[in-house]
Amino acid sequence: MSQVLLPPIRRKVLGDQLEARLKALPGPTPVTVYRGEVPDHPPVALDAAGAEDPSGRVAPYVVLFDGTGVPNLEPDLAYRNEDLRWSPQITVAAGWSTDCTQLVDRVCAWVYRWQPVITGTSAGFLEPPPGFDPGSPRPDRTVTPVRFFVSTQWRIDITT
Repeated sequence: MSQVLLPPIRRKVLGDQLEARLKALPGPTPVTVYRGEVPDHPPVALDAAGAEDPSGRVAPYVVLFDGTGVPNLEPDLAYRNEDLRWSPQITVAAGWSTDCTQLVDRVCAWVYRWQPVITGTSAGFLEPPPGFDPGSPRPDRTVTPVRFFVSTQWRIDITT
């Protein structure tokens, strides 16, 4: 029986570390972090008194979509080292456009130039691809109640 030899740069490990970073996001408004999908009923936004907002709009949340990335960007002659350009997506959402914009600022400031730690590897900094503009918050009218979202793209180069 043969075995699969997993690479030293593990995409799931990178996702686990970025998810932990997102869950540690500081700030006055709590943010729920999901990985890959959002449940049918995410938390409802709270009003100033701490009660659920009567509109039923969702509280701010983040969805991490693990990157798969491109391996072997610069293979060495002996093929002894590995490298990977990992490219996760972080979608930010909230019940109101202004809350979504505020959360984009918080998330981007928190993950910009973050570095994962994986023994035996050297990692660059997590940054948006050059020239990438995620655009304005857009309403998602396929769900009730409506929410606004922005999908941000990121990338990081890692090598052994």
